[in-house]
Amino acid sequence: MKNVVIVELKTNEEADRAVLEIDEAVRECTAALDAGKVRVSASGLVRDVQELLKGLNGDVRAISKKLKDIKERALTIENQVDYMESDTSFLVEASGLVRDASGLVREASGLVRNASGLVR
Repeated sequence: MKNVVIVELKTNEEADRAVLEIDEAVRECTAALDAGKVRVSASGLVRDVQELLKGLNGDVRAISKKLKDIKERALTIENQVDYMESDTSFLVEASGLVRDASGLVREASGLVRNASGLVR
C-alpha cells in the first residue's frame, strides 16, 4: 500500500510541475500574441498550440484525479483485506476454543463417571 501512496505523491508532484509548465507556455503564447511578436501568418498556429496546451493541462489534472481515486480504492481494498485477515484469525481462535470446550466436556464426562462409580 505504501507503494501506491508513494506513486500517487510522485505522480501528483510531476503533474503539478507539468501543469505549471503548461500554464507558463500558455502565458508566453498569450503575451507574444498580445505584444504583436507573432507574425500574422503564424498567429493561428500559436492559438492552436495554446488551445492544445490548455487541453493537455485539463488531461493532466484528470489523470491526477483518477490516480487519487485509484489510491483511495487501493486503501479500501487494503482495509478489507486486513478485516478479512482478522476474521480468519478469529476463526482460528474460535477453532481453538471449540477444542478447549471439547476437552472440558470430556473431562466433565470423566468426572461424572467417577462420581457414578463412587455412588455405586
